[in-house]
Amino acid sequence: MKMPYPFFIIFLVVMLHPVTAQPSVFTIPDRKAGVHRITVLSGKWEFYWKELYKNMNVPADCTIFEVPQDWSGHTAMTPAGNGSYPSNGYAYYRTVIKNLVPDIQYAFFMRCCPNTASIFYVNGQETVRTGSFAIDYENSMPKKIPVFFTAFPDTNGTIELVIQVSNYVHRKAGILSPVYFAEEPVLFDYYNECTAVVMILAGMLLILLLIHCILFTLGNSRRKRDGYLFLFLISITIRLLISQQNMLSLYFPRIPYGVLLKIEYSPMWIGPIALMAFIFYSLPHLKNRITIAYTLFYTLLGFITFLMPEQCISSMVPVLLTGAIIAVIVTIIILVIPKNRLDDLSRKTILIYTILAAGIFIDYFIPEHIKTTPVSISQGVIFAFVITDLTYFVFCGTGFYRERLELIKDLQTVNKRYLDFVPDEFLKLLGKNRPSDVMLGDSADRELTVVFLLYTVVTTTGTALAPERLYETTFQYDAWMASEISKHGGFISKFLSNGMVLLFPCHTDKKNTSVTNALSCCVEIYEKISNINNSRKITGAPTIHLGMGIHYGKVILGTIGEESRMEDTVISDAVNTAFRIGTVSEKLNVPVLISRTALTKTGGKLPYGAAFLGNIPLKGKRKPVSLFACFPEPCNNNTATVTKEMEKNFNKLVKELWL
Repeated sequence: MKMPYPFFIIFLVVMLHPVTAQPSVFTIPDRKAGVHRITVLSGKWEFYWKELYKNMNVPADCTIFEVPQDWSGHTAMTPAGNGSYPSNGYAYYRTVIKNLVPDIQYAFFMRCCPNTASIFYVNGQETVRTGSFAIDYENSMPKKIPVFFTAFPDTNGTIELVIQVSNYVHRKAGILSPVYFAEEPVLFDYYNECTAVVMILAGMLLILLLIHCILFTLGNSRRKRDGYLFLFLISITIRLLISQQNMLSLYFPRIPYGVLLKIEYSPMWIGPIALMAFIFYSLPHLKNRITIAYTLFYTLLGFITFLMPEQCISSMVPVLLTGAIIAVIVTIIILVIPKNRLDDLSRKTILIYTILAAGIFIDYFIPEHIKTTPVSISQGVIFAFVITDLTYFVFCGTGFYRERLELIKDLQTVNKRYLDFVPDEFLKLLGKNRPSDVMLGDSADRELTVVFLLYTVVTTTGTALAPERLYETTFQYDAWMASEISKHGGFISKFLSNGMVLLFPCHTDKKNTSVTNALSCCVEIYEKISNINNSRKITGAPTIHLGMGIHYGKVILGTIGEESRMEDTVISDAVNTAFRIGTVSEKLNVPVLISRTALTKTGGKLPYGAAFLGNIPLKGKRKPVSLFACFPEPCNNNTATVTKEMEKNFNKLVKELWL
């Protein structure tokens, strides 16, 4: 079918005539009806390359450019066709907002102004200036801060917004952040919400930083891992405070732009290095040459980026971003490989930190102008990460608390068992409060009563007992006698194969109670064991023959052995004398013998009868020792009569010892 001639002429005219770009106009629907909603002024704006705005006088023809978007390397619709512009240069953007109520105050908000020096004009009047705008390199310097300003429309309900920008530093030029528009109260609330979100998240991250800093400072087995996580959290906190809504410049406006730019990009190399170092520490077998070379190369790349001037530093972003993505991918691969045996703590930690890093990268690639909520994707991921990490710390703390309770219980049991081997009374005599205070070689001089309790196991048949039966018999008798010892204020210092060594400490105010308690204890032990012996004889069970020697004097208490194994001991002449008296008691079949030295300490107040037996020479003593036999039956004058058989046996023993 042939095209009619008139239509062909019209078609040629249209095709050959240059295209004139249409001006940018935003018509706010239902604004007069009171609908208070935030409008994102994204879309087609008028763009004037290398032009200075002059009081609402704009050229007839203009370029239409998408906002937000950098102009460097991107195409735009111009009157002559499609074109692109270099990153260095100056220009201004213009748009018109219509259908507004003249008497209502409106507001504009940008989370972060362009990385270019900017001047904001409203209806021909300069309103806000960020950085130093200039048409040349020497005088142009951007400043990255949030922008919030108010404006009234003209009588026609129209606002003309112009943003004059210049860029000679950053690799991307133009309006990179969306422009939000609404009534002043609505947008001010939104601005406060955005600020509150950043500050709350920063506070939560600071809590995590403090926790990891404390764990790192404590210097436990996980010290290095907590140090790496501490560095990673620092990078995330820096990223939060500078990217999007730059709160750091808002509270510290004097920070130079070059320093701020280096701080902003530092998380892109500090974070991945810290995460990879944490993984390498958790999996030592991954420390091969490739991973070490990657870490060193990325570290060197980060330092080079930090040292570069601000005019060049932004060109390193793609390289750093690629390295960070590689780190995330490697981390995910490590997590899914079954042979990488990670402990639960390391696996959970790597997982939640990897999710955090991935969320930040996802947010990096999503255009900001499609977000109308105060919380961005990366901020939402950070919030979820903080809640997860804090919850995990709570569970770990609960488990740690329970573990510590178990350890405390175990320690109490160990201490109790230790005191079973080293009596608490011994520690007090040694001047120590806790078992842990005792050191090898500690000693102390004390005056106290020493009792040597000796016994011989006797069977009805006169035959020797088997070792198992002998152990069982002595174990039972030791338990029966031990209850009486603690009842009278004494304690067992040493268990012997055929008896035990008893100590009865002296009280500073009542020194005579030491001997009295020892004497009462020995007599009651004799009575108790006699009754038990009588019962066991009926059944034919083995019994014991007792002998107890009591002496009073100065002793040296201390610890002997080696560092890995210590035990308490009591050394002195008084201990040796008490042992000799106990041996005499056993040989004479006199249950309780007491020396004159010990008897004088009672002050004449004896709870039981005592009779002078005589003087007997003992090994290691120059003079004979005067011995008294004690009896369970109390006497009015605290004296008793020694039987002829007892006296005969005693004299016989004296002759044997003298020979």
